[in-house]
Amino acid sequence: MDKYNSRPREKGKWEAHKKYIDIQFVADGAEKIGFGKMKDMYVSETYDNKKDIMFLEGSGNFVKVEKDCFAIFFPDDIHMPGIAIDNSIPVKKVVVKVKL
Repeated sequence: MDKYNSRPREKGKWEAHKKYIDIQFVADGAEKIGFGKMKDMYVSETYDNKKDIMFLEGSGNFVKVEKDCFAIFFPDDIHMPGIAIDNSIPVKKVVVKVKL
């Protein structure tokens, strides 16, 4: 289980994976998670095959994910987790990676 404080939007990074689907379950707290499409982004840090992650810049939308809720992100879904709704608060989250 990950434990962290949600952060301002300016400190978030858009990310994507190629090998895994992310299932992100908020066990305590709440956060916004950004989501977007590759066509609205450009790669800022190239894909790391070992860590299965690349970072991007661009624009997307955000959804509020509260305690006991989850979000699923497929490889085509660019996402930005851990963003504060109003102010930074503690969050406990379980991230399950499902191999494609």
